[in-house]
Amino acid sequence: MSDVIQRIVELKTQAKNRRDLKRWDRAAALLKQAIGLAEEEYHSTGAREWRATMASELADCWGILGGLERRWALDPASNAKQRLEHLQRSIEAYDKGYEYEKESLSSGINTYNMLNRLLVRLLLAPELLATDRGAAGETMNVRAELEKVAEQISRHATDSVWTAADMALLNILLKRQDAASAYAAFERMEPPDFARQSALDVLIPLAQLDLPIAAELRDAARRLGARRG
Repeated sequence: MSDVIQRIVELKTQAKNRRDLKRWDRAAALLKQAIGLAEEEYHSTGAREWRATMASELADCWGILGGLERRWALDPASNAKQRLEHLQRSIEAYDKGYEYEKESLSSGINTYNMLNRLLVRLLLAPELLATDRGAAGETMNVRAELEKVAEQISRHATDSVWTAADMALLNILLKRQDAASAYAAFERMEPPDFARQSALDVLIPLAQLDLPIAAELRDAARRLGARRG
């Protein structure tokens, strides 16, 4: 492991620790420091393998920052203005992560930013699931983009609990399955509590939205929550 990668990994670890303590500002600052290091390497090298490695690191760093901003937005201590601001920052971070994620797909399937950039858009404008224009001017055919994520995952099937959780959520959002059948594959994997909690952290805010499938999302959250150890 090079010194640069080691330092990036250290910064990401420190950022996650502070994020878990809700020290949002400090966590974001650490991630931006890691992003700065990775971007400097990414733009200064002509070596394809090293550039791809940095693309993977940047996809991960931006993804973690997107998740941090989403948590910050949903923190009960955040007011309406802060919620809006941090959801917008979350989308921006996931969008940037998605651009690097596309470059790093050659080393394996990774749809974290690809999916979460859409889920946060729904938190900001739930109507985007049914139309391509949100009330506040946002434009994107989210349903069509969710279909692309589902197709991407299906073409690169893995036995990962994370992939199973993503597909379950996608199948509910796209009205392909109900809550009971959607999460059957996920449950067969006997996911650890931290994976179950991660799925719940995504489900619960979506279930609170005015969506046609809100009842199924609530049912899914209830089922997952009931099986925690």
